[in-house]
Amino acid sequence: GNNTLPLIGINGLFVHCFNRLIYPLLDPLAEGWQLVAIYGLVAMACLGASLPLVWLLDRLVPKLVGKWR
Repeated sequence: GNNTLPLIGINGLFVHCFNRLIYPLLDPLAEGWQLVAIYGLVAMACLGASLPLVWLLDRLVPKLVGKWR
C-alpha cells in the first residue's frame, strides 16, 4: 500500500547487508526445500525488522517516503 516503496528499499538494504552474514551459516545446513524454508523465514524476519523503521520514517519525515502532507 502506502509504504511499499520505502519498505522495498529498506528491506533491500537489510537483505544486502545481512545476507553475507547469514548465508555462510545456513548454507551447509540445508538443501532443497529446507533451504527455501529457511530463507523464507529470513526474508520475513528482514521485513519484520524493516516495518518499524518505515513507520518511523513515515511519522518523522513524510516527504522522504513520498507523502506530501
